[in-house]
Amino acid sequence: MFGGRRFGVAAALAMVFAGGGVGLAAASSRGIHKPTTIRVLLKHPAFQIVDNNGKKNIGDELAFNEQMWNATGRQRIGHLDAACTVTRANDSRFLCNIVFTFTGRGEISTTGLSPESGAADTDPVVGGDGEFKNASGQADFGNFNKPTVRVTLELEP
Repeated sequence: MFGGRRFGVAAALAMVFAGGGVGLAAASSRGIHKPTTIRVLLKHPAFQIVDNNGKKNIGDELAFNEQMWNATGRQRIGHLDAACTVTRANDSRFLCNIVFTFTGRGEISTTGLSPESGAADTDPVVGGDGEFKNASGQADFGNFNKPTVRVTLELEP
């Protein structure tokens, strides 16, 4: 898995990308006040391996920045930045930190252990700012081994 410079492995990011259209149930400039679901789509995510010597070592990372689209894939709504780190050389998971930036609205951050295989995963939402300043909840990430990745952010106040 660490052989190439770029790969479409859906590893790590058990983060937060789902399809559909951005379906915000309730967000205001003052934060999340009731349960809210946001669906986003990532098209053809590709990861960059950082600090790799050809072997899996503690501290190896993969990172990516990807445009975010609404659930239908027709409107760009922001971008996602992610960095995942190998924390155990004999384990098949990454510790991933992901930030969803919604243009003109704010950010939502997630962190969690994600499968190296790229399989679907769920990670906690650890906070936000702007319209999402008091957000908690979870992010359900689709399979990163597919050409598009759907992420569903289930937010709670």
